[in-house]
Amino acid sequence: MAVSPFAAKLSTNFVPCDSELEEIRGYLAGYFAKLAELDSQIAQWQAKIDELAATRDCVKAVIGQHAALISPMRRVPEDILREIFLYCLAAEPVALVDARRAPMLLTHVCASWRHLAHAMPALWNSIHIPGGSFSQAGGLGDMLSFNAEVVAPWLNRTKGTSQLLSLSMSFKRPNQTWGLLLNEVFPRIRRLELKLESGDNSHMHLFLRQTSRELPHLECLKIDTKEDSGPNFWPTTALLGIPTLRSVSLRIRADPMKLPLPWDQLLELNLRCFFSATTIAAVFVGGLSVADALDLLRRCPRLRKCSLQITRGGQFQPRSLANAIELQDLAITDAIFLPQLLERIDAPNLQRLSLSPKIGREDDDRPAFLNAIQPHAANLTSVDFVITLFNTQTLRSFLAMVPVLRELVLRSAAARSEGVIGREEILENSILGSLTPMSAPDASVYCPLLTHVEFASCAQFSDWKLAEFIEKRMTCEVRPTLRSVIVSFERPMLRDIMPHISRFFAAGLRVQLEWSKSIAWRYDPHAGLCDL
Repeated sequence: MAVSPFAAKLSTNFVPCDSELEEIRGYLAGYFAKLAELDSQIAQWQAKIDELAATRDCVKAVIGQHAALISPMRRVPEDILREIFLYCLAAEPVALVDARRAPMLLTHVCASWRHLAHAMPALWNSIHIPGGSFSQAGGLGDMLSFNAEVVAPWLNRTKGTSQLLSLSMSFKRPNQTWGLLLNEVFPRIRRLELKLESGDNSHMHLFLRQTSRELPHLECLKIDTKEDSGPNFWPTTALLGIPTLRSVSLRIRADPMKLPLPWDQLLELNLRCFFSATTIAAVFVGGLSVADALDLLRRCPRLRKCSLQITRGGQFQPRSLANAIELQDLAITDAIFLPQLLERIDAPNLQRLSLSPKIGREDDDRPAFLNAIQPHAANLTSVDFVITLFNTQTLRSFLAMVPVLRELVLRSAAARSEGVIGREEILENSILGSLTPMSAPDASVYCPLLTHVEFASCAQFSDWKLAEFIEKRMTCEVRPTLRSVIVSFERPMLRDIMPHISRFFAAGLRVQLEWSKSIAWRYDPHAGLCDL
């Protein structure tokens, strides 16, 4: 291509005169013709490419249709398919009415899969019926259609079998039509979950008035409703007194000490009982205090798993020792008087402990807390604590007390009432160093059996110290290797350690690291302007 007579003027602010304009137009005329010729050639080749692509798609379609006929999946025996179908069920205790998930998804693949899935009662022995399904704009008509077309056939697939059912329902308004639909399945319900999204308890009366006669196999009960009829309602609720209950979870406004539960038969208990105001100023009814928590543990000698939220304060009322011989898993949230509470619990088989103090009460008495937890420490395999229950010294002392610990979770305290999060350095380099074996025969390392670690927004050690911890734990031959490390930093990343530890991923290590983004200063010309 010839050199342009205006090459020296290109990419400048040069302004050509009239004669130069004509010269430029004449110079470009040949180029415009060449461009048109190239566009024409491209269009011709593109048409050929499109024709070839269409032919290729037809060939691929023929291959795909015939390849489906010889797919190994078509020859899988039904007994294997049944096992696969059961494995496809989600981990949730109840199945969702969702065409994108099993079991409904399995019925949309082909006719043979649909017939096989419909003939497996084990796929349909649980269901969650969302409140929105009968409270949308369609009103009663849509609700009846949903009942007839989805829920009724679902429940009928277990009819006439010995399958026990798990049923979950949420309520937004009264729905008397459920009585006709569910009366036949009541005798087979093993697990029942009820959630009141709005309104009062009358929405759930169909269930709350059931007794052991109607629900002879009920073992697990969950009720979630904070907008209910209040503490005076629940003590007379027949559903809570069914003697076959073994697992109970309640989020209600009630006095838990007055609930008619079969306390001496319970194996699992999860209580979130809130108080209600009365007509008398500063007088409240209901809620769970620390003293109540000890009384409940004494009522439940067979309890294996217990989760309690402390919802009522006041002065600590001394109680005698609560013997929880069978207790293996204990979780206390919004706790106050933690040392006094732990001192009065005798749980020789306790393995998993989760403690979350009430905001503002995290660091009441750290040495007393350490002394109170010491009798429980020897057998602990899993702990989940708010970090401010400790300082650096007491945290190191605690880690030395738990030789069989496998799962360590430490979390930051929530923001205080004034919105400021404490920045006391607790989980720093020296603490992580005490968990890091320096050599194979190193017997001084804390928690030698550790496999799962999570530090949520409380990590104050360096990135490189974390990399060293992971490397030493993964290469130490005389101890179990790490399986999971989850750390979130309240600071920007200082060093990318992923390339250094990525070689351990093939050994099964799962690592999830998060750093907060640095806050860059941004100029605002309006800052400080008077807006009166």
